[in-house]
Amino acid sequence: MGATTVTVRTLGAGLVTLAEPAWCLGHHPEGGHRVDIAHQGPETAIGFHGFGILAASLVAYPFAETRDPAPAVAVDMGGDWLTLDAEGLDALAVALVDHAAKLRSLARQLSALLAAGEVPG
Repeated sequence: MGATTVTVRTLGAGLVTLAEPAWCLGHHPEGGHRVDIAHQGPETAIGFHGFGILAASLVAYPFAETRDPAPAVAVDMGGDWLTLDAEGLDALAVALVDHAAKLRSLARQLSALLAAGEVPG
């Protein structure tokens, strides 16, 4: 199978043709600057009660000048996007597991309070 390419119309650099990674969704808005061209993979998020939290996807900025152009994962941290390498993503996963244990502990504490009839007021 041959390499897939995509051509994007940019400001300043005109038409830019570049390799398209297999994981990229292929959405490349035209009219931006060459350094803004990004590859983005499918997004995944934690779904809970209709909310999507911690959205994450593979990303790469092949012409980046102020960041590493290598693929990374972008994670929505409550409105701010954090771009992580594999080590950083593993560290986030460890923090989430630790936090999940704290949430479970809070759930047990809440259940005990309610079972004991503790109601403020």
